[in-house]
Parts: sequence; structure tokens; C-alpha cells
Amino acid sequence: MRWCLSLDFKIIFGNKIKQIRSEKKMSIIEFAELTGFTSSYISKIENYKINPTIKSVLQFCNKLNLSIGYFF
Repeated sequence: MRWCLSLDFKIIFGNKIKQIRSEKKMSIIEFAELTGFTSSYISKIENYKINPTIKSVLQFCNKLNLSIGYFF
């Protein structure tokens, strides 16, 4: 069950990050600079290659002025 929850969050989080970036009309490089991550990390999140850590989720929230509840 834990694996399914992890996979679901990876997909939900990746989709929301991609949606935010698209709404801002930003490239991956621009979005990475805004959020303080590498473009490679953003790409991996958007393509469901990695699960973000809690620390990363909090950093996205801080840089994008979102509550953590937005991603859950």
C-alpha cells in the first residue's frame, strides 16, 4: 500500500508542478532558477522519475507562496 501512495503522490506532485510552470509560461530553466532547484530536478519531478522529499515540497511551497495543502 505504501508504494501506491508514493506513486500517486509522485504523479500528483509532478502534474501540479508542471501546471504551475505552464501557467507562469516559464521554461524549466527559468522555473528552476525561481524555485532554487536544478532544471534536471524539475524535469525528473515533472516526468515522475523521482519522489520529492518533504524538504523539497516545503521549498516549492515557500518559493511559490503556496500552502503545503495545495499538493495534498
